[in-house]
Amino acid sequence: MRLVVGVLAVLLLAAGCSTGDNGTELAASTSGDGYRSPVWLGDTVYYLAVDSGGAAGLMRAGPGRAPEAVPFANCRAEWLVPAGENRIGVVVDCGGRNHRLVTVDAGGATADPPAPLDYTGEGATWDAVAFTGYTWQGGCGLRSFPGSEGPCFGGPDARYPVIGPDRRVLYLDTRCGTDEPARRGTYAVCRHDSAGETTLARGVATPAGLDARGGRIAVAGTVDGDAGLWLLDAGRFTRVATGDFRGVALSPDGRRAAAPLRDEGWLSTRWSLRVVGLPLS
Repeated sequence: MRLVVGVLAVLLLAAGCSTGDNGTELAASTSGDGYRSPVWLGDTVYYLAVDSGGAAGLMRAGPGRAPEAVPFANCRAEWLVPAGENRIGVVVDCGGRNHRLVTVDAGGATADPPAPLDYTGEGATWDAVAFTGYTWQGGCGLRSFPGSEGPCFGGPDARYPVIGPDRRVLYLDTRCGTDEPARRGTYAVCRHDSAGETTLARGVATPAGLDARGGRIAVAGTVDGDAGLWLLDAGRFTRVATGDFRGVALSPDGRRAAAPLRDEGWLSTRWSLRVVGLPLS
């Protein structure tokens, strides 16, 4: 009997199943290239499911709601961003790296894109109040759009920009302005505002995502050798889930985090979309 139990445990691990308390599983797959770019809209999580050829389908899931495809036929989806209370933004590639930001409501209806933008796969964000966003633009670092005429901030390693409730931009970079750089191979959490760039914390290795909502800051990556989801408060990281998370999105009230989790097994790689309850501050 012990032998049977042991063999079953090994098979589960080999299949790439997650162990530990990593919240509620909303979706899972052992085919394709996983999930990315989760965004909350109400109590539902929208995300991209990527097939083995790199094409991404727009999906949604939620507590008590099975994963389902969202009607969407506007070029190739690349990234999702919050775009107000009733919409999400979809960065799309319309061929030849002709990127635009399209807004989508809960039914999948789209509006005309507000403007073209340069996008290279290192994240984007959109402020639905100020009607401006930020994305990575080569060696320039981060630059606002539409227009893309403002000055750059951040360096060539800047990625995963997000706009916090106070309208200030947070992002990950190897150095925040003229502050002391992060140690080699790691990133710092930076804040950009009219006063320039400020370091909030250092020491994130293999960064995979950043979000700021509900008065909280969440990071997906490795800190002090431990991979997981982390909350950042007063310059200190607290791990709230363990594993190889490939992105993070905070719910509007900051009490939950949605995150794609990658489990590398002996026989296959298993992806799941998790919702993790966060401790009350």
